[in-house]
Amino acid sequence: MPPMLYSLSGIAFALVFLAFCYLLGSGILARLQLAGGQADTASNQLLAIPVGMGGAFLTLFLVAAVYRLNAANLMAISVILLLPAAWWLHGYGAGWRASLKNLPGRCWKLCGEYPLGATTLLLAAALGFLLAMGAPLEWDELAYHLPYARDYAEAGGLVVSERLRFPLHSHNVQLVWTAALLFSSEAATHLINAFCAALVATGIYIYARDSFGRATGILAALLYLYFCRSLLDTAYVDLALSLFVFSSFLALAQWQTGRSDGYLYISAFLLAMAAGIKYQGLMQVPAFGLALIIASRGAIAPLAKAVAVFLVFGSWWYVRNWLISGDPFHPIGGPWFGYWLWDEVDLAGQYADFERFRHHLPLVLVPALAFAALPGKRAPREVTLLVLGLTGLAAWYLTSRYDRYLIPSIPFLAILSSRVLVQAAGRMGSARISGSLRSLTGHKAFQYTGLALLVLAAGLTVRKQWSETCFTYACIDRVYSAELLSYRVADKVPGLDQMKLYQYGLENELYTLPDGTAGDWFGPYRYRDVHARLGDPSALREHLQSLDRNSILVNRAQEYFGQFPDSVELTEDFEVLYEDERVSLYRLR
Repeated sequence: MPPMLYSLSGIAFALVFLAFCYLLGSGILARLQLAGGQADTASNQLLAIPVGMGGAFLTLFLVAAVYRLNAANLMAISVILLLPAAWWLHGYGAGWRASLKNLPGRCWKLCGEYPLGATTLLLAAALGFLLAMGAPLEWDELAYHLPYARDYAEAGGLVVSERLRFPLHSHNVQLVWTAALLFSSEAATHLINAFCAALVATGIYIYARDSFGRATGILAALLYLYFCRSLLDTAYVDLALSLFVFSSFLALAQWQTGRSDGYLYISAFLLAMAAGIKYQGLMQVPAFGLALIIASRGAIAPLAKAVAVFLVFGSWWYVRNWLISGDPFHPIGGPWFGYWLWDEVDLAGQYADFERFRHHLPLVLVPALAFAALPGKRAPREVTLLVLGLTGLAAWYLTSRYDRYLIPSIPFLAILSSRVLVQAAGRMGSARISGSLRSLTGHKAFQYTGLALLVLAAGLTVRKQWSETCFTYACIDRVYSAELLSYRVADKVPGLDQMKLYQYGLENELYTLPDGTAGDWFGPYRYRDVHARLGDPSALREHLQSLDRNSILVNRAQEYFGQFPDSVELTEDFEVLYEDERVSLYRLR
């Protein structure tokens, strides 16, 4: 296998996929006659990628549900989809084509006018790329995000993986990860994820700049990137969710300005895609509904149109969940629709886990709460911004306060806070101070000093991250050997991939364990059923056999799982295949 195939294949897929989304989205916007003379507006250009990505979600779901999900079929369908998109763009998108033609020249001109800003952006892009190339190590990406994608890829369609934590959920992004694994490597998932963050930051800057000024736009974009920096090198779905929620707002803001129903349809479509990414996307719907009611001044027709579009494109996963389990919101709908796979104890355990992580609103975002008190009349778009930001914050505060669950609302809160902070700074600073600052920042010495500091900061970050930045499969193996317990077992036990394995305390390594490995805190392979039988090795063996398991891998490094009996107590029922101070592997006799 070529050494650089891991990175090169991932980069190639990410670029091709994003180009496909842009062209498809541009064609759809042109068909809705939203391209034409407005095509050169930054907001319209920005909407093209999430609209096209939504089209990719729909296509992948249909192919996986009714046909076979493989590389050949995806390539053929992609060509078929791009042909009408190209036709629509040719027919309606004169402004769009002109904007694309002039893009290189405009970029070169801006680089000449703002060399420090251009260099900063290039450094940020390079740093983001290096961060995104980190080896997949985060808990949830190895526990279920990537395992879902692998299961879909191997089955060639939608399967219910009962061994994984959320076998029924909304998996729009996991379908993209599936395509990435079919064509390339895990690197593509990280790169696409990081690009979603960059696109949101760009949208934040454009909207805030046009609404409140350049300073507010820069500060808001930086705040967003700061809060999502830890997710850039993951295959999580929160940044994609943030992209679709904020893009839905941008389209809604366009509708409020131009009153074109096309933007209303796009806003509802993008919100539907957000609901298909994870359940937190569905939680955004009431906020958008309230914002639309306020924006339309109680008119029924716009709300009815938006609801119709949302239901058509946002209900796939929930209908599937209901048909399979009887619970459209499995597993959280168990108390109302009945339990399937999970039971009431599992659900209570999940909620207890939420209670352990009750994060608070970062101080720098607290000024968002004061936005409504700023003097001056509020434009309709600003009212919508305020409604979405505060209702999203309230929903997060009253439910599960994981810090990353706030990510979809961060763009709104960052803009609101930045506006308050910039305005407060302007009121406190005198014209003389402002003029002095402008004079200072205009000096070449200041700019070069700033650039040197940026380079130094980027270098220190790269140095810290470099040990987990991988461009080859050999590097992935090296990192996994150092970080994952299961890797040391695989090296010492031949034939591990042929075992029907139960892992006890290594759910964060499911992606690197043999296909079909089971074991988790929740569901039919729950740990507590094993824990209850630790005092009776024969009963434990019978339980594992009932789960169709012939071996068990134990994480002895954690207290809960370290209570597993030692090899002497297990002699009659289990055979020791591997054992050290941190992990043990047993085979059932």
